Amino acid sequence: MIDNLDTYNKLIGETEEGLIESIEALQKAKMIDAMSPFIVLEDIPKELNYILVELTIYRFNKIGSEGMTAENKSGGSDTYDSKYEDRLLDKCSKYAEDKSLYASKWGVKLL
Repeated sequence: MIDNLDTYNKLIGETEEGLIESIEALQKAKMIDAMSPFIVLEDIPKELNYILVELTIYRFNKIGSEGMTAENKSGGSDTYDSKYEDRLLDKCSKYAEDKSLYASKWGVKLL
């Protein structure tokens, strides 16, 4: 069971829970990886949950369109921002770097 399932259902409609769970797990791993040079985490901090939701929805919307920058459907077109995911992951890195600097400045050292 995923914590954000109600949010996903409200934002993108009823979806297969297993699909959203898989996408969220992959996006969570990307976020943790982006923060790993600065801090070690097993889960996403609550203040970054909005990024996890955004990344999950972004990835969900691109299913079947991987690698494309634009797509035409029935007279309409969609253009994908190829840097959107990178900008969100950069926010995660910045958050982790700031937390790391704060911890090293005020951390307790055992002698």
